[in-house]
Amino acid sequence: MDSRVRESSPSNQRGPARRRFTYANVVSTLALVAALTGGGAAAASHLTVRSNDIVKGAVTTPKIAGGAVKAGKIGKGAVKTGKIANGAVTSGKLANKAVTADKRAATPQVKVGYTPQNPGVTVPNQVPTLVSFNVEEFDTGNMWTASQGNRVTIKRAGTYLAVGSGTWQSAQAGGAQRQLCVIVRTSSSSSKDSACQRVVPAVAWTQSQHVPLLVQLNVGDYVVLEAWHDRGEDADLLTPRLAVLWLGPAS
Repeated sequence: MDSRVRESSPSNQRGPARRRFTYANVVSTLALVAALTGGGAAAASHLTVRSNDIVKGAVTTPKIAGGAVKAGKIGKGAVKTGKIANGAVTSGKLANKAVTADKRAATPQVKVGYTPQNPGVTVPNQVPTLVSFNVEEFDTGNMWTASQGNRVTIKRAGTYLAVGSGTWQSAQAGGAQRQLCVIVRTSSSSSKDSACQRVVPAVAWTQSQHVPLLVQLNVGDYVVLEAWHDRGEDADLLTPRLAVLWLGPAS
């Protein structure tokens, strides 16, 4: 063996190179971790949308998914009458017994009369006379006032039943007819509709009359009760009354 060849001693053998942790390595690694985690937190904060981040009017109806706004997300009193479209709340959308009596608008109805009963209202011979009432029995639609006592003025359009009634005094014979008419006039006092009933009186006989009229009325129309006779002298109409009842919307 060549004497120039030396055997390697353990002290001269080198194993795989070892990675040494230096100060620079540690600092750079920590900086990288901080950058990654900090950047993620910053990105997450930018993805969070709060109420204050939304410009007024930015969320319009087309941008809201169907069914996204449920009852639990609507604040108490947030939906007011002015925000509900006409016809939006139909019968099928109301829970049973949701609309109680105190939440329903009062049905317009009025009944007026006249006192004292005797002699009642004096009607001159062959003079159509509007009965001026002085007693309000009930009025849920504010349709009668004492200052315009001879009429009932409509405040809500719809279909109405108007009924006029009265009793002619007995022992007032003469002439051929006694007549009561329920008459509807427009706000400009033009005649719109009427219903009349005539009777032939008899001596010592009290004749009662009831005149119904089913009619569609507009706001501002008014209803009157007119009495007429041809007795030759004045005649007395006892207990005249006029009732006007709202039945429903115009058909």
